[in-house]
Amino acid sequence: RGLFNPMYRIGGDAMLADLIPPQRRPDAYSLVRMSNNIGVAIGPAIGGFLAATSYEITFLIAAIGISGYGLMLAFLAHETLPQFTEKQAVKETTWQAYIRILRDVRFVYFVTLFIVAQMSASLIWILMGVYAKSQYNVPENQFGLIATTNAVMVVFLQFAVTLRTKQHPPLRMMALGALFYALGVGSVSLAHGFWGFWISMVIYTVGEMILIPTASTYAANLAPPEMRGRYMSLYSLSRNIASGISSPLGGYLSDWLGPVSTWYGGMVVGLVGAGGLWLLSRREQTALSDQTSMCPSEDY
Repeated sequence: RGLFNPMYRIGGDAMLADLIPPQRRPDAYSLVRMSNNIGVAIGPAIGGFLAATSYEITFLIAAIGISGYGLMLAFLAHETLPQFTEKQAVKETTWQAYIRILRDVRFVYFVTLFIVAQMSASLIWILMGVYAKSQYNVPENQFGLIATTNAVMVVFLQFAVTLRTKQHPPLRMMALGALFYALGVGSVSLAHGFWGFWISMVIYTVGEMILIPTASTYAANLAPPEMRGRYMSLYSLSRNIASGISSPLGGYLSDWLGPVSTWYGGMVVGLVGAGGLWLLSRREQTALSDQTSMCPSEDY
């Protein structure tokens, strides 16, 4: 799964950008998130029912379902890369293409700050369950309900949230989402039982619904048509980088200063990400204003 799942995610994100015009991409990425979370909400319930009968049958049915979906993509889906860009895409080696992306200062700034924001967010999924269990004896079945809350909120609220956020500058909305991340992570330090951790998840999920579809759209819009796959691969990689950094740092803070310090540190990192995205938004707005002022007047 770790090897092949990123291939599907990157290809899916790039194909979506090929098929959907820029103004409709926030809605499209929101619908994809909703469908993913419907699967997250329904899949474990079906799996638990089947597992009560046989683990072998459970995994066999899952394998058949995934294989069937793969065959449908192989034989029914069509290539979405615009024909006029295919020749352009083969002129550069892989390394040359990625060096070209790294020279895109706007994209690099965005991905860097997105990593910082995601470092805060990843603590919720990686360490909150362990913290709730070890410090306040919240059982696994109750924490499962907390995690399910995230999926349910995305399924029922994501599209409505996106209808509002797409009306505003994307970087500003990402900064707002990162701020909710920081508040959600910081609020874990105040939790002492199920409902406290549940509220933290709700706050975090609001930030996720604001930030993730907006960030996916922003990354897709920055990418030239012939390089969408490569741009989306770096964008997708940024989440894994964030998790890989925040996990050991959170554990180190917990061992060095105490378990609650993880959430203080995560809140600070989230605030840094939010502030950076806000400043980047201001910079982008200033550059846009300067370009507008330099345009020749059309008054005669």
